[in-house]
Amino acid sequence: MPTDDMVALNVHGAFCVMRYLKMLPGAPEFVEHPVWLEPCEVLTSPVTGLWYSAVHADQYVAKGALMGRVTDYFGDLLAEIHAPMAGIVTYVVVSPAMTKGEPVGMVGAPSESWEAR
Repeated sequence: MPTDDMVALNVHGAFCVMRYLKMLPGAPEFVEHPVWLEPCEVLTSPVTGLWYSAVHADQYVAKGALMGRVTDYFGDLLAEIHAPMAGIVTYVVVSPAMTKGEPVGMVGAPSESWEAR
């Protein structure tokens, strides 16, 4: 579920982009030290069931770290999802209802710069 801080950050970002594109008056603001994430990988559920995240957005995880579990409707474990790389969790699904193949979250590995791509 989005928090007030997350909504405010997105609104601020949208206004910065509109100032950059001269759609709004004022000087655009730029992030002083952006973090580039490359590669990134979306993780999907291998089964249908209930998703229980073990991580949160902006958390750093090690390769192989537990991202979360999928259980059946009685609480029996069906699958565990692990981080495919060390990196930052960019988002994680908070809704427990999960269908096979649906995204459960994403991990991105920080890189030195955009040019490093």
